[in-house]
Amino acid sequence: MRITIDRIDMRPRRCTVHTCAGHAIVCVREKVDRFGLKAGSTYDVSTETVKIGRRTVPAIVTARKVRNARPIPDMTAFLRACPPPAVRPLPATSAGTGTANEQAFVQAILEALIRSGEVRKTDLWATTHLLRGLWRHTFGGVPWHAEAAD
Repeated sequence: MRITIDRIDMRPRRCTVHTCAGHAIVCVREKVDRFGLKAGSTYDVSTETVKIGRRTVPAIVTARKVRNARPIPDMTAFLRACPPPAVRPLPATSAGTGTANEQAFVQAILEALIRSGEVRKTDLWATTHLLRGLWRHTFGGVPWHAEAAD
């Protein structure tokens, strides 16, 4: 499983690794040091379930750092933290440039992503086009063609 670490709660024996997707995974302190786990980095990890008290929780067994990883922002995690303002229907703008609704959608999501630190300046162009494509696919009425998926 691929995770991006948001933060690590260090304890004397067992640490809790919090992912950007909102998951918590336990890890033995020595493994955190051995694997070099750091906040903001992405890792391919294998986990097992362990029993701690009455709870069964996932625990990291192995971890390998992913070089040059660009995690896809988890929309649900940051939307819970920074919900976008309500978007009311607006009239369409000039032909070919999308609608004001699309602009408001992209602006609200992009603003929340920037505030949460999920998007860097170098990724603004790609993220904007990703959000515009998401809008068009979901709300824009653009038919999906099987040939385009190849």
